[in-house]
Amino acid sequence: MILALGQTKTDDGGERDETAIPLAKCSARPDKARKDWLKQSLIQSGPVFRAISKGGKFRDHEMTRHAITQSIKTFALAAGMDPANYSGHSLHAGLATPSAKDGKPFHKIKAQTRYRSDVTMLKDIRDAELFEDYAADLS
Repeated sequence: MILALGQTKTDDGGERDETAIPLAKCSARPDKARKDWLKQSLIQSGPVFRAISKGGKFRDHEMTRHAITQSIKTFALAAGMDPANYSGHSLHAGLATPSAKDGKPFHKIKAQTRYRSDVTMLKDIRDAELFEDYAADLS
Protein backbone atom coordinates (compact mmCIF):
# COMPACT_ATOMS: atom_id res chain seq x y z
CA MET A 1 0.00 0.00 0.00
CA ILE A 2 1.28 3.50 -0.77
CA LEU A 3 0.35 6.08 1.83
CA ALA A 4 0.06 9.67 0.59
CA LEU A 5 1.21 11.83 3.48
CA GLY A 6 0.24 15.21 2.12
CA GLN A 7 2.36 18.12 3.26
CA THR A 8 4.52 17.25 6.27
CA LYS A 9 6.87 19.14 8.58
CA THR A 10 9.89 17.73 6.72
CA ASP A 11 8.41 18.46 3.31
CA ASP A 12 10.09 21.82 2.76
CA GLY A 13 9.32 21.94 -0.95
CA GLY A 14 5.63 21.12 -0.64
CA GLU A 15 6.14 17.91 -2.61
CA ARG A 16 3.55 16.00 -0.59
CA ASP A 17 5.43 12.86 0.37
CA GLU A 18 4.39 9.25 -0.05
CA THR A 19 5.67 6.18 1.75
CA ALA A 20 5.25 2.46 1.19
CA ILE A 21 3.56 0.32 3.83
CA PRO A 22 4.45 -3.30 3.00
CA LEU A 23 2.32 -6.30 3.85
CA ALA A 24 3.43 -7.45 7.30
CA LYS A 25 4.75 -10.95 7.82
CA CYS A 26 3.46 -11.00 11.40
CA SER A 27 0.23 -10.48 13.28
CA ALA A 28 0.46 -6.68 12.93
CA ARG A 29 -1.31 -6.11 9.63
CA PRO A 30 -1.45 -2.42 8.69
CA ASP A 31 -3.30 -3.23 5.47
CA LYS A 32 -6.06 -5.05 7.36
CA ALA A 33 -6.18 -2.39 10.09
CA ARG A 34 -6.59 0.32 7.44
CA LYS A 35 -9.43 -1.56 5.73
CA ASP A 36 -11.15 -2.19 9.07
CA TRP A 37 -10.74 1.46 10.10
CA LEU A 38 -12.17 2.78 6.83
CA LYS A 39 -15.13 0.39 7.09
CA GLN A 40 -15.89 1.26 10.72
CA SER A 41 -15.34 5.00 10.32
CA LEU A 42 -17.33 5.20 7.06
CA ILE A 43 -14.58 7.36 5.52
CA GLN A 44 -15.02 7.41 1.74
CA SER A 45 -12.33 9.95 0.77
CA GLY A 46 -9.91 12.45 2.26
CA PRO A 47 -7.62 12.04 5.25
CA VAL A 48 -7.58 8.66 6.99
CA PHE A 49 -6.50 10.05 10.37
CA ARG A 50 -9.01 12.78 11.06
CA ALA A 51 -9.67 15.21 13.83
CA ILE A 52 -12.48 14.17 16.13
CA SER A 53 -14.77 16.68 17.80
CA LYS A 54 -15.35 16.68 21.56
CA GLY A 55 -18.68 15.05 20.77
CA GLY A 56 -16.89 12.16 19.04
CA LYS A 57 -17.74 13.10 15.46
CA PHE A 58 -15.19 12.91 12.65
CA ARG A 59 -14.11 16.20 11.13
CA ASP A 60 -13.22 16.63 7.45
CA HIS A 61 -9.61 17.67 8.16
CA GLU A 62 -6.64 15.64 9.36
CA MET A 63 -5.44 15.35 12.96
CA THR A 64 -2.89 17.91 14.09
CA ARG A 65 0.55 16.86 15.30
CA HIS A 66 -0.54 17.81 18.80
CA ALA A 67 -3.62 15.57 18.60
CA ILE A 68 -1.50 12.66 17.37
CA THR A 69 0.93 13.14 20.27
CA GLN A 70 -1.95 13.27 22.74
CA SER A 71 -3.41 10.06 21.27
CA ILE A 72 -0.08 8.26 21.61
CA LYS A 73 0.21 9.39 25.23
CA THR A 74 -3.38 8.30 25.97
CA PHE A 75 -2.75 4.82 24.55
CA ALA A 76 0.57 4.54 26.43
CA LEU A 77 -1.20 5.37 29.70
CA ALA A 78 -3.98 2.88 28.95
CA ALA A 79 -1.31 0.22 28.40
CA GLY A 80 0.20 0.98 31.83
CA MET A 81 3.22 2.89 30.52
CA ASP A 82 4.45 6.34 31.47
CA PRO A 83 3.07 8.66 28.76
CA ALA A 84 5.97 11.07 29.30
CA ASN A 85 8.20 8.50 27.57
CA TYR A 86 6.14 8.32 24.36
CA SER A 87 5.59 10.61 21.39
CA GLY A 88 5.53 10.51 17.62
CA HIS A 89 9.32 10.62 17.71
CA SER A 90 9.57 7.59 19.99
CA LEU A 91 7.46 5.63 17.51
CA HIS A 92 9.66 6.88 14.68
CA ALA A 93 12.87 5.84 16.42
CA GLY A 94 11.09 2.70 17.60
CA LEU A 95 10.87 1.50 14.01
CA ALA A 96 14.38 2.55 13.00
CA THR A 97 16.13 0.96 15.98
CA PRO A 98 14.92 -2.66 15.70
CA SER A 99 15.17 -2.45 11.91
CA ALA A 100 18.86 -1.61 12.22
CA LYS A 101 19.39 -4.33 14.81
CA ASP A 102 17.70 -6.78 12.42
CA GLY A 103 20.23 -5.88 9.71
CA LYS A 104 17.88 -4.00 7.40
CA PRO A 105 19.76 -1.83 4.86
CA PHE A 106 20.38 1.75 6.00
CA HIS A 107 18.87 3.27 2.86
CA LYS A 108 15.68 1.21 3.27
CA ILE A 109 15.25 2.29 6.91
CA LYS A 110 15.81 5.89 5.89
CA ALA A 111 13.28 5.67 3.06
CA GLN A 112 10.62 3.96 5.20
CA THR A 113 11.00 6.27 8.19
CA ARG A 114 11.54 9.34 6.01
CA TYR A 115 14.52 10.58 8.00
CA ARG A 116 16.01 13.47 6.03
CA SER A 117 19.35 13.42 7.82
CA ASP A 118 21.72 10.46 8.20
CA VAL A 119 23.05 12.06 11.40
CA THR A 120 19.60 12.25 13.00
CA MET A 121 18.80 8.69 12.06
CA LEU A 122 22.11 7.41 13.43
CA LYS A 123 21.51 9.24 16.73
CA ASP A 124 18.18 7.48 17.13
CA ILE A 125 19.65 4.07 16.31
CA ARG A 126 22.89 4.50 18.27
CA ASP A 127 21.23 4.58 21.68
CA ALA A 128 19.86 1.07 21.25
CA GLU A 129 23.30 -0.29 20.40
CA LEU A 130 25.22 1.50 23.15
CA PHE A 131 26.51 -1.71 24.76
CA GLU A 132 26.73 -3.87 21.63
CA ASP A 133 29.91 -4.49 19.63
CA TYR A 134 31.79 -1.62 21.29
CA ALA A 135 35.49 -1.16 20.69
CA ALA A 136 36.57 -1.92 24.29
CA ASP A 137 34.91 -5.36 24.21
CA LEU A 138 38.04 -7.46 23.79
CA SER A 139 36.65 -10.77 24.98
